[in-house]
Amino acid sequence: RGILALGEAGNFPAAIKITAEYFPKKDRAFATSIFNAGASVGALIAPITIPVLAQYFKNIGVGGGWEMAFIIIGALGFIWMGFFVFMYDKPEKSKHVNEAELAYIHQDDEEEAKAAAAKAQTEEKSIPFWKCFTYRQTWSFIVGKFFTDGVWWFYLFWAPAYFSDQFGYKSSSGTGMLLILTLYAIVTFLSLVGGKLPTIFVDKKGMNPYQGRMLAMLIFAF
Repeated sequence: RGILALGEAGNFPAAIKITAEYFPKKDRAFATSIFNAGASVGALIAPITIPVLAQYFKNIGVGGGWEMAFIIIGALGFIWMGFFVFMYDKPEKSKHVNEAELAYIHQDDEEEAKAAAAKAQTEEKSIPFWKCFTYRQTWSFIVGKFFTDGVWWFYLFWAPAYFSDQFGYKSSSGTGMLLILTLYAIVTFLSLVGGKLPTIFVDKKGMNPYQGRMLAMLIFAF
């Protein structure tokens, strides 16, 4: 679990950075929802693979079965990481990005340059880490994550045990797999819809990207 935490902790900031590199502001929320849905897709696949792997290795006498299932799924992450290291490049250097796509990616550059010029006129100072906790934005983020992550991880960890203990549908049974699959299919769909909303607000309502994101977040918060 420690190694899992270290790997996951690096994954999400990297994904956000790449999203900023490859998408203009109005599309970043949708792009983020797609990669963030990867966790839900993993949860969709898990019920129909992990119990089968664990049962197989248990039957052939390799530990309790779950150990090898954990190792095999974990190894897939390193294979994906290998593909990423050798295939990823910034859009300016990538042979898969043409001129039109590059222009679309950089459509915000002029606006950002003006903002940077305006900001350059004011003196900026670095602050120690602890001082971040004196800003209300920091606490807004912490409180928001506290409320949302508690619900999400509760479902993620305890849904299989709940279906098993309360209704007798074990994770290895067909019905148990279907129930978990349905739960995460709903979550994945809502994640993608939520990410698309800001783009719709920008394209259809003429909002700027910040307003579009804030309105989408407010709707889903309610």
